[in-house]
Amino acid sequence: MITNRIVDQAGCAFLNTLVQQSGATMIEGVAAYLVFDEVMNGDAIREQVAAVDNKISSERQYELLEGLERALAGLSRQVFEQALPMHLDKVCVKDYRQRLNIFRTHLAELLPDTEWQVCKEAAKVVVKEGFPEEIALEMASFRYLAGFIPAVYIVEATGADLLEVTTAVGEMRLRLKISQVMESLNEYTPHDRWDRAALVSLRGAFIKQAIKLTRSVVAEGKGTHAFLSSRRPRIDYYLSLVETLRASPPSTTSFYVVLLRALEAVED
Repeated sequence: MITNRIVDQAGCAFLNTLVQQSGATMIEGVAAYLVFDEVMNGDAIREQVAAVDNKISSERQYELLEGLERALAGLSRQVFEQALPMHLDKVCVKDYRQRLNIFRTHLAELLPDTEWQVCKEAAKVVVKEGFPEEIALEMASFRYLAGFIPAVYIVEATGADLLEVTTAVGEMRLRLKISQVMESLNEYTPHDRWDRAALVSLRGAFIKQAIKLTRSVVAEGKGTHAFLSSRRPRIDYYLSLVETLRASPPSTTSFYVVLLRALEAVED
């Protein structure tokens, strides 16, 4: 039953991909998926999507379901990348759900104004399609949950308040222009399977380094501005490389390797 449920909802390749990308075992992957599916109220969302049969297109229904599954896959992968606690029990579900609620409550403060506006507009569309407002906003925010698990990791590592950490995560994401880097990586056309593997590795490496720097900001306790100001020459060099992504999109992954090394050097 569990096997069928995960394959039906997440796809037949989900667990294999999760194991390869995160180093988790199959059983650990199953636990993570089921815990986060409960945390995200996955069953309720699927019921709502089923309830609009013949009211919206089947293509749109699948698009909404895929948004949920992408979010679940990301959370399941990151929880192992950050070596966070994961147990298939109600206590674990309650803990992550409480933290997710705090994260979502302050999402408007963490996102740039333009992105928050996009999120609200997306939620309005979902409401018009027949979904309750609360669930619509949850569904519209799926794409912005990438910072949730890193925030939990930093809380576990430093003992800091989750709101303080989520604020630092949002500020560092903006200051380091991580969204631009991820967008460029997504637009890059791989030449072969090794290029595709390199892209997966680079995405993970940029996120991990941004998390590492954010942890240092929180541990230092002086704020994002003070942390980056003390490293001005190195951060300026990194940002100058990011700006070249717009003017001249890379034709090989070598540029991203150089950019990653520049980001790593910010803390060295």
